[in-house]
Amino acid sequence: MEFPFSRRQISIQTHKLPPKTNPDFYAAAFLHAPQAILVLTRDGRILDGNPAVCQLFGCPLEELRERNIHVFFPNQHVNIYREVLETELTLGSVTLHTSMQSVRGTAFRAEIILHAYDTDAQNLLLAYIQDVSERTEEERRFEEHEGLLDGTRHIASHLLSTTTWENEMPSLLAYLGMRLRATRVCVFRNVPTSFGTLPESATRAFHWHAPNAPGVDETCENTILTYKSMGLQRWQHILSQRIALYGDISAFPIQEQPFLLQRRIQSLSILPIFVGEHWWGFLMIQDCQHARIWRQRDIESLQTIADMLGSAIQRQENEQRLREREASLRILNEITTTALSNTPMRETLFHLARELSAWLGANACYVSLWDEQKQVPVPMVAYGDMEEIYPRLQIQNSTGTVTEHVLEIGRSVFIENIQESALINPRWIFNTKIHSIFAIPMLAGQRRLGAVMLAFYQEHPIEIEERSLAEQAVQQISLALGRIQLLKTTQRQLEELSTLQRVSAATAQALNEETMLQQFITIVGEAFYNDDVSVLLIDHQARALTIRCSYNAGQTKPTLENVSIPLGQGITGYVAQNGKTYRSGNVEIDAHYINLNSESKSEICVSIKSGLEILGVLNAENTELDAFDENDERLLITLADNLGTALMRLRLFIAERQQRQQAETLQEVSAALTASLNLETVLHNSLALLRRVLPYDGASIVMLETEEDTPQIVAQSGYLEDVYLSIPPEITSQPHIRTLLEEQQPILINDTHLHDGWLKIPGTEYARCWMGVPLIVKEKAIGWLNLDKQEPGFYNQQSIQLASAFAHQTALALENARLYNELETSYLQTVLALARAMDARDSYTADHSQRLAVMASAIARELNCSTDEIQAIEWAALLHDIGKIGVPDHILLKPDSLDDGEWEIMRRHPDIGAEIISPVRRLSRVVPIVRAHQEKFDGSGYPHGFKGEEIPLGARILAVVDSYSAITDERVYRKGRTHQEAMEEIERCTGSHFDPQVVAAFKKVLKQGFAA
Repeated sequence: MEFPFSRRQISIQTHKLPPKTNPDFYAAAFLHAPQAILVLTRDGRILDGNPAVCQLFGCPLEELRERNIHVFFPNQHVNIYREVLETELTLGSVTLHTSMQSVRGTAFRAEIILHAYDTDAQNLLLAYIQDVSERTEEERRFEEHEGLLDGTRHIASHLLSTTTWENEMPSLLAYLGMRLRATRVCVFRNVPTSFGTLPESATRAFHWHAPNAPGVDETCENTILTYKSMGLQRWQHILSQRIALYGDISAFPIQEQPFLLQRRIQSLSILPIFVGEHWWGFLMIQDCQHARIWRQRDIESLQTIADMLGSAIQRQENEQRLREREASLRILNEITTTALSNTPMRETLFHLARELSAWLGANACYVSLWDEQKQVPVPMVAYGDMEEIYPRLQIQNSTGTVTEHVLEIGRSVFIENIQESALINPRWIFNTKIHSIFAIPMLAGQRRLGAVMLAFYQEHPIEIEERSLAEQAVQQISLALGRIQLLKTTQRQLEELSTLQRVSAATAQALNEETMLQQFITIVGEAFYNDDVSVLLIDHQARALTIRCSYNAGQTKPTLENVSIPLGQGITGYVAQNGKTYRSGNVEIDAHYINLNSESKSEICVSIKSGLEILGVLNAENTELDAFDENDERLLITLADNLGTALMRLRLFIAERQQRQQAETLQEVSAALTASLNLETVLHNSLALLRRVLPYDGASIVMLETEEDTPQIVAQSGYLEDVYLSIPPEITSQPHIRTLLEEQQPILINDTHLHDGWLKIPGTEYARCWMGVPLIVKEKAIGWLNLDKQEPGFYNQQSIQLASAFAHQTALALENARLYNELETSYLQTVLALARAMDARDSYTADHSQRLAVMASAIARELNCSTDEIQAIEWAALLHDIGKIGVPDHILLKPDSLDDGEWEIMRRHPDIGAEIISPVRRLSRVVPIVRAHQEKFDGSGYPHGFKGEEIPLGARILAVVDSYSAITDERVYRKGRTHQEAMEEIERCTGSHFDPQVVAAFKKVLKQGFAA
C-alpha cells in the first residue's frame, strides 16, 4: 500500500506569537493570501479559515467551522495523520501530500503544511492547503529546474559579453522570470553607508513581474527596502555572509511573514550579489501562486547568476576606473599643452578651473593670483557658481584667506568644513554654500604665484590619485605662468614693434575708412587690449563722438548705431575736446566716466590727430583696477598718431576719387541726356540718370508754361510713381520757390517739418529733406528739379553742386528736344502739304488720300490692329504717293501705257516717298508701309519684289484700297468704273496681287455699311 505522506522538515523550531496577536497580521493572512489557511485545534477541529478555503472546499466558511478536518481525508489516512501530529509536529513544521475531498465530494490531490501555533490560551495548528492535482511534484520540479538551467545559460552568455550590464538587466530579468514561471524578479542595490557597517536599506534597481499574475498588488511594492523597520535584520547578516535565503512562506520566521504576506508571497529565494569582497545587493525571485520547493541545485544555479552579475558589475567598474584614469591623463595633457601654448592667461586659468572641476566633481573652482607688492590675493577666474562675480572681488587684507595659507605652508590643503576651520577668516567666505575646499598652491620655484581652490557644497572625500592629478595640473600651469612673467617685458616690446608694423601696413593698404578702422582695431585688440578697445570719431555737425568700431572679448564689432557722446562729456568727450591723454585706474570713482561697459574698472584714452586737427579718440578699457601704465600710454599715442595720419591721407584720396568719379558720371550723364532729341525720352531718362549722381526717395521735374508760367509736373520717379501729383498754381508764390526762380539759385531745406513756408502736397508727406534746383535756359528759369529724402539733413553743399551740374545738363537736353520737336512738327506739316498737293495733281478729287485713309483704318480695325498700327496705316494712306513728286507730269498723267524708261521712273516713287518722310521720327512706323505699298502678294510688285508676309500689313491693306480707288475714280485719261466691276477685279487678283485675309476684311467692312 502506497504511503500517502511525504515528509519534509523545514524548521525544527516552534514559533510563538506574542500574547496580543497583531490584527494586521490576521488581515493579511486570511484576507489576501491565495492559499487556503485553516486554524485547527490539536485534535483537528476547524476553528477558522480564510476566503480561499471556501473556494477550495466548495462551501461557506460557516459550514466548516467546528467540523473535523479528518472527514476530508480518506479513512485509511486518518490514523496516519494523527500519528504524524503526535510525533513529528513537535519538532517543527510538517509537509504532507495526500488525497482529500471537498464538501461536494470532489477529490483532489493536496499539499498540506502544518505549523504549530501556540498562544497563551491554547495550542493550535495552522494548516496551509494547496491543490496540486494537475501535476506531480516531481514533474513540476523538473520543469522548473530545466527552465532555471536554460535561464542560467542565457544570462551567462549575455553577462559575459556585455560591458553595460544595466542595459541588459530588464530583458534578462524578464527572461529568467518567464523561465521560472515566477511572479516577480527584482534586483536590489544596497545604499552605501560608512565603511565597516552593514547597509541599512536597499533600493530596487531593476524589477520584472509577470503580466496579469494573480496576487500581484503593486500598491504595496516598495522601491526602497529598509531591513530594520520591515523586520528583516536577519537578511542583513545572512546575505552579507554570502548565504542565500530561500523557501516557502513557512520557512521564514514569524516576524518576517507580515512582509511576505503583504506581498502575497508563497515562495521566495534571495541570492546575495557580491562585487569582489563587497556586498553590493541581492537578487530576489518571488512566487505568489504556489509554494515552490527550492532544491539545493536550483539555489546553486541562481547563485551562479547572482555571482555572474557581480562579476559583470565589477568588470564595468574596472573599465570605468580605466576610463577615468585615461581621462585624468588626457586632462593633464590638455592642461600641460595649454600651459605651454601662447593662450591668454585668463583663458589658461579658466581652462584649468573647468577641467579640475569636472574631474574632481567640484561644484565650483576659484583661481587667484598673488600680488607680491600689495601682499594680497587678486581674484582672477571662477568656474561654476559666482563665475561672473568672483573676478570682480577686491581684497584689501590677506589675513584669513586660503591663498595666503597654502602659499605660506607650500603644499595642498583639504578643509573638510570651512565653518569649523580655524584657518579661514569668516569674512572671506564669499560663497556660503561651500562646505569643503581643496586648495592647491601655485608655485614656480621660490616664486609665489597664487592658489587654486576647488569648492564642494557637501562632504566630498578626495582620493590620492585625484589629489595627485590636481596638484600636477596646477604645477604645470604655475611653471608656465612663471615663465610668462619672466618673458613678459621682452615679449611686450616685440609685440609692440610687430603691432606697429601690422597697423602701418593695414592702414596704408585700406581703400575705405570702414575697412581701415576694422583692421586697425582688430590688430590692436588682439595684440594688447582684448577686454575692450574702440575708435570714436568726431561728427562736427552734431558736435559729438560716434563709436565707429570696437574690439571686445575677442570679437570685432562694427559701428554702434544711436550711440554718440557729446564733446566734453565722459572721458572720451573730454579728450576729444582738449586733446589731452587721460588715464583712470578706477572708473567707478571717476567723475568724468560714463558707464557704457558695466564690467570696466579702468580706462585710458588718447586723441587721434592729423596735425593740429583732432579727428577722434582711441579708447581702451579693462576689467581690472589700475590695468594701464606708462607703457600703454606711450603705445596708444603712437598708434593713434599712425591712425590719424592714415585717416587724413585716406580722406583726401577718397575726396579726390569721388570728385573724379562725379565728373566722369556727370560727363556720362550729359552724353546720355543729349543722345536723344525726343522730349518724352529725355524726360523719362533724366530722373533715372539722376540716381547715378545723387540718391533720392522721390524726384520730379516741374516745367513752367510759357504764357502763364503755370507749373506742371512732366516727370516723376521714386515714391512719387504710385501717386499722381498735382502742383497747385500758388506754389510759385511760396518764398522758397519764388527765390529759386527769381534768383535762379538752388534751395535746400534740411527739415520740411520745421519750415514755416513748406506747402504740403498730397503724396509727398514722407519728404523731410528737400532740394530744389532751377532749370535755366538762356538766363531764364523754365522750371525746376525737386529731390526728396526721408532723412532730415540728408543733402549738403556738395549735393547742391552735383544737382546744379545735373540740372544744367538736363535743361540743355530739354531745350534741344523742344527745339527739335518744333522743327520736326514743322517738317511734318510741310510733308502733309506736299502730300495734299500730289493728291490734287494725280486725281480729279482732292480727297483721294483722305478716303484711302478712312478705308484703310476701317480694315485695320477689322483685323484687330493696335492703336499705334492703325495710326501708322492712316498716315501711310495720306502720304503713300508723296514720292510721285519726283515723277514728271508727262509720265504721271500720260493716258497711254508707259514705256520701259517711263516705268523705271515710276517704280522709284515708293522709295522716294519713304526717304522724304524718314527724317520725321514720328513717322518711323510709316516709312516701311510707304516703301512697300506697290508690292504684290505674289511678289510681282515693285520696287523690291516682296511677297506674302514680307510685305507689311499696312502696305497689303493700301494695295487693296488703292486699287479699288484707282478703278472707281475718274481720271483725265479714263472714266471711273462701277463698284461691282472694281470688286470683280479685286476678286480676280486675290491671292496674286492682294492678301486674301485683307480682301475678306475689306468685304466685311463694305457689308457693314461703309460707303466706298
